[in-house]
Amino acid sequence: MTVEEEHAEFQASVRDSAKAVAFIAKWLKTLSPVRKATILASTIAPTRDKWAEHSDHGDIDLEITDTLTFHCEVKELKRHRFTAKQGHPFPNRVFIDSVDKYERKKPEPDFYFLLSGCWRAVVRVDCGTKPHWRKDMVKDPISGVMKLTYITRATRTEIFDLTNQ
Repeated sequence: MTVEEEHAEFQASVRDSAKAVAFIAKWLKTLSPVRKATILASTIAPTRDKWAEHSDHGDIDLEITDTLTFHCEVKELKRHRFTAKQGHPFPNRVFIDSVDKYERKKPEPDFYFLLSGCWRAVVRVDCGTKPHWRKDMVKDPISGVMKLTYITRATRTEIFDLTNQ
């Protein structure tokens, strides 16, 4: 695959991810005490060498009160179709994000929402538990490249049923 073909695939995945972000924002708006879920602006790099200029720093700002807003990141786990009843496809651990992507985000996210590939469940990771995360080399499911990745125990996450959304 050429660099241009890889970048075209990346651009398509970024466009697809916007649908997952909108879905999670809509769901979050239904929860109490959420007052507002704002989808943050993002752009797609026209070429691979411009990626840093277009890298987003989060997907949703979740407003609870005038002075309390949480910064959230959404990841769709396209290859992992699971429901809340079945539980997370990795019962002992949850892969959060590559270390380099997480460390570039300013501000750091307060929560990650990991959406099941069938959109019937979401795993919430509280980034306040980061001191308990570990780093490990994991094969990126899209590129096939080994990446240093943050991982946490599944018991430090919460899974939500989205069947009726």
